[in-house]
Amino acid sequence: KSLDAANEKLTHALNPDKRKTISVATTTKNELPLERQLWNGGILWNPPPVSKVVIRRIEDTTDCDTLETLLWLALDDFCRATKFVLPEEVRCLVPPEMDYLDIHPAPLSSSSSSMSSSSSQCSLSPLYPKIRRQRRLSYLAPALIENLEVGKGMRQIWLNTPSTKARLLGVLERFDYLNNQLMGQFE
Repeated sequence: KSLDAANEKLTHALNPDKRKTISVATTTKNELPLERQLWNGGILWNPPPVSKVVIRRIEDTTDCDTLETLLWLALDDFCRATKFVLPEEVRCLVPPEMDYLDIHPAPLSSSSSSMSSSSSQCSLSPLYPKIRRQRRLSYLAPALIENLEVGKGMRQIWLNTPSTKARLLGVLERFDYLNNQLMGQFE
């Protein structure tokens, strides 16, 4: 109730005469949309491309579902090659239809052995929106490689990337690059 009263006070402070309406700024025909203004001002940008990987940016036919699948496959390859164990916060984002991946939970330590095994096998509800899952993955996957050469100094770029698709594409390129480098070691 106090929140409603505070909102009512704010409304009265902004508009003491209830008969008048607060005018909303409208854009003119010559004014650019906000997103274009942010692009032109250098606030929004896509991650720079990585050399020696499949170039998917030119085609622009890859949707977020496909990018998510390709990223999970690249993450799986990366984890196998490096014996890296994905954090639970990332592992729980694996889509239910990709249960064939070799992404296993970390071994339980003695301090966490009292936890139930169901909590170590975290998975999201099937009702969890896939768009939200993809968005979370697009922010978490770059954090996994930010200490590697291919990901250094990229945190602000990932935050300024305007879309989930662009983030998924950028991080997929980086994992493809890393996997190519790792495969080159075995040849």
